[in-house]
Amino acid sequence: AAAAGGPPPGLGPKARYYGNIIYDGCRHLYHGCILLGRNTKLATRIMVRVHKGQAITRRERLLLEKATVDLLRLVPFSVFIIVPFGEALLPVALKMFPGLIPSTFETETQGRNRAFAMEMMRVRARTKLLEHATTQVIAAQGDAEDHDVLRRGLSGDRVSKKDIRKVARHFNTLAPLGWDRVRQQPRVLKNMAKALGVHKTWHGFLPVSYMGGPLSRSVRAQLDKLQRDDDQLRKEGLAMLTRDELEAANHMRGMRWVDDDAALVRQLQNWIDLGEENDVPYHALVFIRPSAHTLHESLRALPADTRKKLMGIMAGELPMHVQENLEELMVKIDRHGDDELDNSADTPDDIADRAKRSMAEATTLDTELTSPEVLRALQVWLKAIDVERLYDDICLEHGEVTVSHLIKVLCKQTRASSHTISTVFDALDFPNQSKPVSLKTFRRLLNRLADSDSSDVQPESTGNSK
Repeated sequence: AAAAGGPPPGLGPKARYYGNIIYDGCRHLYHGCILLGRNTKLATRIMVRVHKGQAITRRERLLLEKATVDLLRLVPFSVFIIVPFGEALLPVALKMFPGLIPSTFETETQGRNRAFAMEMMRVRARTKLLEHATTQVIAAQGDAEDHDVLRRGLSGDRVSKKDIRKVARHFNTLAPLGWDRVRQQPRVLKNMAKALGVHKTWHGFLPVSYMGGPLSRSVRAQLDKLQRDDDQLRKEGLAMLTRDELEAANHMRGMRWVDDDAALVRQLQNWIDLGEENDVPYHALVFIRPSAHTLHESLRALPADTRKKLMGIMAGELPMHVQENLEELMVKIDRHGDDELDNSADTPDDIADRAKRSMAEATTLDTELTSPEVLRALQVWLKAIDVERLYDDICLEHGEVTVSHLIKVLCKQTRASSHTISTVFDALDFPNQSKPVSLKTFRRLLNRLADSDSSDVQPESTGNSK
């Protein structure tokens, strides 16, 4: 008798292997058809209620939209199933058109990977939007608080409702980032469409300058859809949303959705509250989104295997500097324990106070600081600084950034001699001190300095000293 739930026994290893693949594929296709039929049946009942003028809940509306889209996707998807050996081209088609397959035929892993891939595209688009917003705010002579909010949004830091209200005036009708001006800039509209997840493949068939109209209509339609969804969530409340619905609601708005339930509820509520305020233009939330946690804290909430998958998905999808920062952050999360990472949750003032205390203790010594003591003082100080801002300050003062310029800054902070700091740098094999370095190299040097151990800079005992 054939074994239930698989190919019949008595087959060879190779035949059994391919038999299991065929069996799993058929079972997956069967379950997908059953689920699609049930969703269609429920959607038909909801449609009848809508035609009768009855109100439906948000959950029912989303089910109706999902079933309708799945039925439309079933037409091209069925071609690959009906045509002999057509399923061999299905992976190629899915690579070109990720939304081709109906959601009921998609495994949980495929859906998760597709969501991560879309998130990477959105991060890249939002990075360009924030860079554009920063240049416009600088041109409009915005104050330091505006620059700080945009910088924190660009670096993935925590952004509150108060922060977004500070920069909202730059998105008013007559402001440089107002909707009437943004809609006339096709490249900005393209990034907005990607950040909202409505940029289609056919939008890239023509030059960007010719796609201003379609992109503007797509972005405006999605913003109106989100506002209607906000109204429904405001009426029904967020308490009844499941984990999957919370993730979907945050993901649909382009907010961070890999976090704990409380954080997802908080940032979704912040979005809804800001969207209701007249002083905050709705399209401003596309440029700078509310976030309950920093990127560091959100990544810590992910399991280690999920972080590895995320690293594989984002390869080639992000700007190099963003990808390098995420790689370094994930390595640190995997390397350090929870106790050490919890220290990073301290406020910048706390870190600065610890740095000052460490410097004060170091300066009370009558003797010259040793290399390990200087290294420890530098590592404490590095936790309290913004590397990019330090690089810009050195560049503005000297016209370029070299290791020698960095040593002068570190001498002032640690009150150690340049000779001692140069000894530390030489022990770590830092590059030529007179050669200019880029921001990427500068960040790598400081990261290496922060991750070094005191044993790396211990002076070697020699027996031929005179």
